[in-house]
Amino acid sequence: MADGVPATPPRNPQRSCAFSSPSGDAQTIDRLLAAKAQSGKTLHQIGIEAHITNSYCGQLFLRQTPLLSAAVAKRLRAAVPALTAEDVARMRVIPERGVADAAAGVKLEPVERRLREIVGQYAETVKMYVHEELGDGVMSAEDVWMSFEKAEGLSGEDRVVITFDGCFVPVIEQHSRRTRM
Repeated sequence: MADGVPATPPRNPQRSCAFSSPSGDAQTIDRLLAAKAQSGKTLHQIGIEAHITNSYCGQLFLRQTPLLSAAVAKRLRAAVPALTAEDVARMRVIPERGVADAAAGVKLEPVERRLREIVGQYAETVKMYVHEELGDGVMSAEDVWMSFEKAEGLSGEDRVVITFDGCFVPVIEQHSRRTRM
């Protein structure tokens, strides 16, 4: 235990399976986002100071992934001074995960709804393009870096350019160490 932070993240005691539904800890998320806002820093700025990606930083503040490292916890507290030891301890608990479902009455903010729509609409095309350009494999969802830019469209309109930078993991032949004849 370093700085009052356990070495490994505990499971959420409210559920037997910590991955069964979206995190309902709205008060914790509100407190974390308030501390972030009080710092006046962006996810990118906090990520640089904490030596983590901006996407991992966002997931931490939204309680979508656990804070695994005591060293990162210490750097996060330095970058966001309003984070308390209790906040960091809560960030270390493995969150409940799930996908928001409009049919279940979960309303999505318009940008989030459009992003899900875009991914749903173009996922097969992106998959085909990745396979054509890089070969059989997947983009890892771990250690993803995101960037956002504003660009001018062909008709002079403002456009958003979103880049997801993730590790390409090729499909490999799986050989046994023991060879049977």
